[in-house]
Amino acid sequence: MRKFFAETICLDTPGCVCFVFKTVACDLLIKLRMDMTITLLNKMMDVSAERHKVIANNLANANTPGYVRQDIRFRDSLAKAVESRDIEAIESFKPEIYADKTRPFRPDGNNVSSQVELSEMTENQLLYRMTSKAMSLKLQRLKKAVGGAAGG
Repeated sequence: MRKFFAETICLDTPGCVCFVFKTVACDLLIKLRMDMTITLLNKMMDVSAERHKVIANNLANANTPGYVRQDIRFRDSLAKAVESRDIEAIESFKPEIYADKTRPFRPDGNNVSSQVELSEMTENQLLYRMTSKAMSLKLQRLKKAVGGAAGG
């Protein structure tokens, strides 16, 4: 026997479209949670937000003597988690923050270039926007599918 319940979901889209699942089966919500695409897009948005903080911190310390630029390492590790097709591996993935000593150091021991950081921030913002748009489209499709299944 299936358990039914009402659950309010708010989609993070312009205007915040809210709708209520009326008598939606528990197994449907479990399938939505286990959707690999949603999990990956959510993780990419988290990583991008974290990278934004790291880049902003680099910019804030651009004139701090001895400060070593930081960055986030995530592409290879996240790719392995995705290739494994293990949703738990994606959900539990944590990016690695590391000291980037590959950039040239100034005489004061700092290796932050504001121009490089602003360029990295722009690239990161584009990644976030693309991921956010993909998530929005995916959720719109799910909303349409659930609305169609619920008769509305």
